[in-house]
Amino acid sequence: MMWFAHGDLGWAGWTVMITSMVLFWGLFIWGISLLFRLGAGRDNAPTQQGPERVLAHRFALGEIDADAYNRALDVLADRGVGGAAARR
Repeated sequence: MMWFAHGDLGWAGWTVMITSMVLFWGLFIWGISLLFRLGAGRDNAPTQQGPERVLAHRFALGEIDADAYNRALDVLADRGVGGAAARR
């Protein structure tokens, strides 16, 4: 059974072959670019921590005691920084 004898695919065969090759390479390039965009966005995103979160983290690590933590929260509330004024 030799359907494509002597390399004669006809116009329909060439059209399907060219279209599928363009689709394959287009999807391949799109997938690679998607991987780069998703990977770069995850690693290089700056972390946004407000002053209250930094203060709570330091308190949780034991770097500051409860009195220093409460004094710093009061200072933040007086200045209106980090949403501390709304908390109290």
